[in-house]
Amino acid sequence: MITASKGYADWFKKKYGVDPVVVQNAPRKLNFNQKIPDNHPKIVLYQGAINPFRGIDKAILAMKHLDHVIFKIAGDGPKKKEYENLVLKENLQHKVEFLGKLLPEDLQKVTLTADCGMSIEENGGESYYYSLPNKVLDSIQARVPVILSNLPEMQNIKRQFDIGEIIASHEPMDIAKAIQAVLNRGRESYLYELEKAAAILCWENEEVKLLNVFDKASKFQVVT
Repeated sequence: MITASKGYADWFKKKYGVDPVVVQNAPRKLNFNQKIPDNHPKIVLYQGAINPFRGIDKAILAMKHLDHVIFKIAGDGPKKKEYENLVLKENLQHKVEFLGKLLPEDLQKVTLTADCGMSIEENGGESYYYSLPNKVLDSIQARVPVILSNLPEMQNIKRQFDIGEIIASHEPMDIAKAIQAVLNRGRESYLYELEKAAAILCWENEEVKLLNVFDKASKFQVVT
């Protein structure tokens, strides 16, 4: 059995007595040689599905507490219209921009321009609680620091590598404080740790685990 995080693996082991192999859905290594842009205003980026429990609505409200910052939302999903209406209701059109669905290569170009990424999933159940969202690993490869939820897999990343800040809660003010902390430090100050993380959290390392699974599976004989 294969699963995407250690948290998931531990859950399956406890629940069903199986011992899954963890293969993270990590991107390939990005040969980073970009000049870090001097953005005015600074760019905070959410990328991914616009679904419940992603913290997007709270991040939109956090923009009321931030100056000279724009929040870009790349993606689509069932909550998009609701969140567009929230932006209008709160008169935040000048601070929040919906980019819609983007092709992977176009999304990567946008990610490379950001000052701060965002992965502040809420505890919407065990699937969320033990997740390690792709957007965290995509931001790391783009050498963009991230604000993170205080959930196990994201805590684990932060313990290993100083690649961003963990939010104290999903209150908009706490989200704003975490964003401001990243912006105050500046993207360049995270580069050393982002480089270390990018060298480890990449598909080139994960595919070895997957190939080992296939190799072992190919040696099983079916008895009829």
